[in-house]
Amino acid sequence: MQMDKKEIESQELDDALSALGADVNGSVAESEESDTLDAFSFGDGDENSGKGAKKPKKAGMVKKQIIMVSVFAAVALILTLVYFLVLRPIFNERTKEEEQEIVPLIEGEVRDSGGVAILMFPHVEKKNLNKITVKNSYGGYTLQREVVADGSANVNFIIADHPASSVSAETVSKIVVSGGYSVVMRRLEDSCPDDQLYKYGLAPGDSYTTVTVEDIAGNSYEYYVGSIIPSGGGYYCRYSTRSAIYIINSESASILNQSSQSLLSPMLGYPIGGDGATMVDLFGITKNGEEFITFAYDEAESGQTAQSVYKMLYPGEYVIDSDIVSASVTATLASLEGAMVIEAGNGTTEGLLYKNEKLMAEYGFHDLEKPAYELYYQYGDYPSYIIFTESGIDGYYYAYSYIWDTIVLVAETSVPYLKWGLLDFLRTKLFFDEIGEVDYISVSGNAYNKYDISEKFYYDMDEYGTIHSKAESTGWEYDGNYSERNYAQSFFLTVAMINIQGYASDIDFDKSKATEYARMEIKLKDGTVNTYVFYRQGGGGTCYYEINGEGEFYVLKRQIDKMLVDAVRAANNCAVDWEAEWAEYPSENEMLGTN
Repeated sequence: MQMDKKEIESQELDDALSALGADVNGSVAESEESDTLDAFSFGDGDENSGKGAKKPKKAGMVKKQIIMVSVFAAVALILTLVYFLVLRPIFNERTKEEEQEIVPLIEGEVRDSGGVAILMFPHVEKKNLNKITVKNSYGGYTLQREVVADGSANVNFIIADHPASSVSAETVSKIVVSGGYSVVMRRLEDSCPDDQLYKYGLAPGDSYTTVTVEDIAGNSYEYYVGSIIPSGGGYYCRYSTRSAIYIINSESASILNQSSQSLLSPMLGYPIGGDGATMVDLFGITKNGEEFITFAYDEAESGQTAQSVYKMLYPGEYVIDSDIVSASVTATLASLEGAMVIEAGNGTTEGLLYKNEKLMAEYGFHDLEKPAYELYYQYGDYPSYIIFTESGIDGYYYAYSYIWDTIVLVAETSVPYLKWGLLDFLRTKLFFDEIGEVDYISVSGNAYNKYDISEKFYYDMDEYGTIHSKAESTGWEYDGNYSERNYAQSFFLTVAMINIQGYASDIDFDKSKATEYARMEIKLKDGTVNTYVFYRQGGGGTCYYEINGEGEFYVLKRQIDKMLVDAVRAANNCAVDWEAEWAEYPSENEMLGTN
């Protein structure tokens, strides 16, 4: 048998009173029990035990406790009765009224899909939207539908004043929802006289925002956004052909009250997603109009490893540190963007800065042909060009994107490699070719300024991976992997251990005052020949070197001396310790394996 609502409430009241009575009775009973136990207490063994001096006082305290419990119980009983008999019916009635209350519509309004909330005009979804035009204190903008020219049914949306600039999908969605879904928090007034519109920032002459929404069928809807409400949680609003005053939420109003530039994505180049971030086809930096570094993706070498490998194109035959480049340079290109768009072009072919000396001067672009920095990269058919000023504000550059026709504020930490030196991009070894790729190595020079040396070693790898090598001057041969003493291979490792130490400018090197100290030529199986020339200036412990006539670094003289001496030792079957820092020229007794 089911009980109706009144019976349920009556039962709840009885249960509450019963529980309350149980608590009261339990408390009184507990107090009486405590008093009874106290009456038969014989003390706790201290010196006052059994004297009974404190018994009358304790009994009085128990009586007070009983009275207090009774008072509290009475108060609780009264409050319970008030709740069930007075307050709860009122709350229930108000909830019932609120659930049933639906504010009547006035002409032009519609309900949302839930059938309760009010929309100032029918919902214009993205698929049916042609454009949203906003006029505000910043000037405003137009979000315009653009049919994709690939024959598909896809559509894009652009900011019409800046058609070449990028706007993110998230920003487009916010504008579409805020402008086309005109749901209101409430209708404040059904009809507001014109002379009272000033209260809401909606009077003629007020700086309100005008929003015009147009769908693809040609229907147009216009409304105005006025002042913020006192609580800050919304804005006053009015539809163009109605005198009613509405309140819309702050989030919708904020996206409608922005400048066109603030809506643009601060991207600098074409984004490269997924693995493309480490497979940029070409990358280059110029400084003050001069080429600084250019490298390209080495597809052949990358195919043999689990990582991207890059090959230096300029300034010389140096070895790019592909690990550093992939992690700290090309990886940033996956989403290379700045902090915010400062200026944006209007879509002219020439671009924002073309013959605009005022704008160039304002942001520090003094010479478009020789910018402080220019970054270029290409992935597939998409090249990106970005130029940077020497400095903008603290910790930031001003950058101009040729692709998006925007001036963007960019943190220096987003492009740290603009200020790198060449050595920061390189491996510090002289070369990194595998021994199986080498045809020959020849060296010549005056080791320790007293031994004139000229040696040449040929290398070959058979089908089983065994290295075979031969010294040209003595004819001494080694059988690689099957020999315990393959000194020609040890000599190869000596060469491979020569380290770049720093920039020639750090040691005040002047080639016009230097003399050639040593020379090395390495020919690879593919026919490539690289010539290394080492120069000394004065009596220091360093050697400046060039590869194929290009260079700007130096190495330690002792490593070049060791390279020359180890070549002699290997050619004469003398032990070569490629890990040692120094090498001793072999004696006659050591020559040709007599050691």
